[in-house]
Amino acid sequence: ALISAIQRGDEAGIESCLEELFQFLNNPNFDIAKIKAYAVEVYLSVRRRADVNGEKTSQNEVDEILKSSSLCGIKRVFQREMHKMAQERRQRNQYSGNKLIYKVEQVVEAEMSNKDLSLNYIASKRLFVNAAYLGKMFAEVKKEKFARYLTRKRMERARELLIFSPNLLIQEVSIQTGFGCNTQYFCRVFKNWTGYTPSQFREQFRL
Repeated sequence: ALISAIQRGDEAGIESCLEELFQFLNNPNFDIAKIKAYAVEVYLSVRRRADVNGEKTSQNEVDEILKSSSLCGIKRVFQREMHKMAQERRQRNQYSGNKLIYKVEQVVEAEMSNKDLSLNYIASKRLFVNAAYLGKMFAEVKKEKFARYLTRKRMERARELLIFSPNLLIQEVSIQTGFGCNTQYFCRVFKNWTGYTPSQFREQFRL
């Protein structure tokens, strides 16, 4: 549970696990030397399994645990270090998530005209990741569900084409923005999004 809390960056979960651990260690049958030995083993195991960096740093903390004169002192080391580990994992998760979402954005820009473009398509055909995981990560990073993001990007592209390519047929705009030859559906989505039909929009915002 402690490992999972650190990997999630769950501060409250870490505190709960540490309370349980130190209640166990607060045993009159344990002398301080035994507690220190156990604490060092737990600390090194957690650090290794939580996949955080810094061998030299871990030795510093081991020394600090061994030099502690009380259970409270050992607990303070654990609290400080477990929360540092959680912060490192949060930063790493955020960086990994941002890189992944950047790749999603690149695929959307490159394949805007692909009528099969979807979260499942990108996950399975382009990034080779789990679609549910990708959707969750996308929503966390972008604060927007992928389906809405894709529609928004397609409508933005459609508006650009309607304004800056005045000779382009509405059907061609539909094709270039991923709606294929289903011009009627494209027009309905466009009006729901902008309040105008494509023809009205082109007339209203003609340069």
